[in-house]
Amino acid sequence: MVALEMRSDTITTPALREIRTGLLLTQKELARKASVSELTILRAESGLSVSFATVKKLAAALERPPEKLTSDTDNEDPDKPP
Repeated sequence: MVALEMRSDTITTPALREIRTGLLLTQKELARKASVSELTILRAESGLSVSFATVKKLAAALERPPEKLTSDTDNEDPDKPP
C-alpha cells in the first residue's frame, strides 16, 4: 500500500478505472463530479501520474479514501493469483 502525505510530487491511481466503472460512472461524469478535466481522468486511468490534489478530488467524488485509488486492486483480491 502506498502511504500518502501532503507533497507536490505525483501519484499513480491504478484502481481508478475499476472503482469508476463499478459505480457506473463515465469519465465525463467523474470529471464533472471531481471538478477536473476529462483528459485528467484519461491520463490517470492510463497509468500516468496525477497530483496529490487531484487524487484527493477524485477520491472525494468517488466517496473513497485516497489510499483506495493508489492501491493496486488486483493484489487485494484473495481469489486472484499473484
